[in-house]
Amino acid sequence: MRWKTTTVLLLVTVGLGAFISLYEIKQPGTEERKRKSIRVLDLPQETITALEIDVPNAALSLRNQDGVWRLEPDGARADAAMVRQILSYSSGYTAERALEPEDLGAYGLEPPLGTIVFTAADGLTTTLRIGEPTPVGGNRYAMVEGRPDVYIVTAGLFDLANQDEELYADAFFFRPQRWEVAELRISTPEHEGVLTQEDGRWTLREPVADRADQGALSSLFNALAQTAIQRRVGPKPDEAALAEYGLAPPEAALTARLTDGREVTVSFGRRLQTLPQFRYAMRSDEPLLYAVRPEDVEKLLPDPGALRAKAPVEFFMADVRRVSVTGPEGAWTMSREEGAGWSSESEDLVLDGLKVSKFLGTLADLRAEGFAEDAVDSAVYGLDEPAGRIEIWTFEEVPQQVIVGAPVREGPSRYARLEPRGVTAILPQQLEGLLYTRLSDFTSSQPSE
Repeated sequence: MRWKTTTVLLLVTVGLGAFISLYEIKQPGTEERKRKSIRVLDLPQETITALEIDVPNAALSLRNQDGVWRLEPDGARADAAMVRQILSYSSGYTAERALEPEDLGAYGLEPPLGTIVFTAADGLTTTLRIGEPTPVGGNRYAMVEGRPDVYIVTAGLFDLANQDEELYADAFFFRPQRWEVAELRISTPEHEGVLTQEDGRWTLREPVADRADQGALSSLFNALAQTAIQRRVGPKPDEAALAEYGLAPPEAALTARLTDGREVTVSFGRRLQTLPQFRYAMRSDEPLLYAVRPEDVEKLLPDPGALRAKAPVEFFMADVRRVSVTGPEGAWTMSREEGAGWSSESEDLVLDGLKVSKFLGTLADLRAEGFAEDAVDSAVYGLDEPAGRIEIWTFEEVPQQVIVGAPVREGPSRYARLEPRGVTAILPQQLEGLLYTRLSDFTSSQPSE
């Protein structure tokens, strides 16, 4: 009996394999199969200017307008990452094999389950029809209009395209990269600030001229990048009607002048009456009115004073070449050459590099508690006869200086003039400890021979 069972199982296995093979190729024999890696689409991505997608979950059109993909007809920004993924198939979509069909309906291609039309800059269109899944392998049948063959392709393009229409729209309001912005203006009823960027460094221009806090700028741009669109309310109202939405004039606005010369203003209005958890918003370069969360907007509108650099000096430890301190314990200077250790410029002392690093770390960690108004008379802050001075040389020609003035009346903090920034800050008590540091505090051994 055992040989009969084995024979039956063998026949069943062979029959099942034959059925699957015949079902997949839909043709008897193998002469109609073609080699793998057959190119189905070969359209350079950069030449595609429009897409028309008709799949079970979405029917929409997209067009590239001045480098920005938009949904038609409302002009909403498309999700750039999704469009890039779809376009990635246009220049290298290959098939495992090609078939010569007799009945396109058997493959779900007449009518097709879905179509994607690629339009090039010269107006020529290429229509990809996508049909049913293959019985095995997780693939799908597809064909290009104007060609006779049916291809077996990966299902990735269909799966990507067959998403809800809402997912095609960009979910975020305004997401410029820091390096793309040359100037940023923040406008609210309480304050207005202007910042500029050059070679990656941000500077506050208004209401005061000062160095910007790079960390605070990072937080601002991160908040901007995370501001999500909660609703596409509809077409942007005309100028006469904007006041009804709190947008003429706007209750708050951010204006970004980009490095390519474009200028984009994002404006924020009042809360929606029907959905008070949202706030009206619009972009100067788009035709739609949006709704965003008020708590997201608040993160975009800091007091410009909060964007001033709080660190009195900024440096990388490895870049420091010379340090000079003048304080109650006297004056001293230490320096180092490239690849060498620290040494005194006035005494023959061996200095402990770890102790020097600790001193510099304490100085780098100081943060201003506030800023004082510029006074015509420097004596107001005890800067006409300073209590001390700390100078740091890096590869820059001009040293950074902390010129220490009088104590602040309310506590142990001190006024200090920061140069070359040209501002007066209020620095914490730790500053006084740095002034009392002596050169001998860095000594690691006896004087060298």
